[in-house]
Amino acid sequence: MRENPRLLLKKYVQKPNNIMKYLRSLIAIVLILSLYNCSTMSVNKQVTSLSAITANKTYQLRVRSGNIYLDKIIHEYASTGFGPYLQMSSKKIPNSLIEIVFTGTSKHGDAGYTTNVLYGDTWYTADDNSGIKSYNPMAETEISPGRILSSQQSTMIVTLKDLEGKILWGAHYNYKGAYEVSGLYTKTADEAVRLSLDRILQQFEKDFIIIPEPGNKTQNKKPTIALIVEKQKSPAPQTSLPHD
Repeated sequence: MRENPRLLLKKYVQKPNNIMKYLRSLIAIVLILSLYNCSTMSVNKQVTSLSAITANKTYQLRVRSGNIYLDKIIHEYASTGFGPYLQMSSKKIPNSLIEIVFTGTSKHGDAGYTTNVLYGDTWYTADDNSGIKSYNPMAETEISPGRILSSQQSTMIVTLKDLEGKILWGAHYNYKGAYEVSGLYTKTADEAVRLSLDRILQQFEKDFIIIPEPGNKTQNKKPTIALIVEKQKSPAPQTSLPHD
């Protein structure tokens, strides 16, 4: 018995529609999971203006990652990033601190780097007289090489505070490379460090300063640092900002 041509046509038309329906549902689920697991930034801003963290303040930058090689990378990179805005000196006695703590693993559960520092009560400050003790520092094996299918998952905490412990500004950044396009090229702990610091510095600039675009007539040929305009905002509580 031959099937009705109209029924056959209806059957073949419905199949693609069902497939598209399933695909749309699958895409929606993937997007929801990605948003739920995306990298996040929590900010703790306790001062109203840039001058509140720069006036009469000399900062000591100190770092803890558990790895002497990473400590050096973080210290150098953060010095360059915060240098245009904050006065930092290892020779002058500081009256304020920039503390950076970093921890990270790969998606496969590897440590991502060798723990080879005993800090005690001290931090890495790039000072030769620092009291930290490093052991088994092997330059070739300190940071695990990235694999094609690996991705980085890390946490970086940056805190600006005075010597009494009063927090002026802070950022807590959780990076989840498995759920970002950046995870395709961020394969090692040092790469995760640079990416995390870049995003924290962007947040710092967003919270406190506006740098005019190149070619803006209002620049009046002044140095960039002289063109900083403070954003007058009331102290804000901790906020969570997703980073795709």
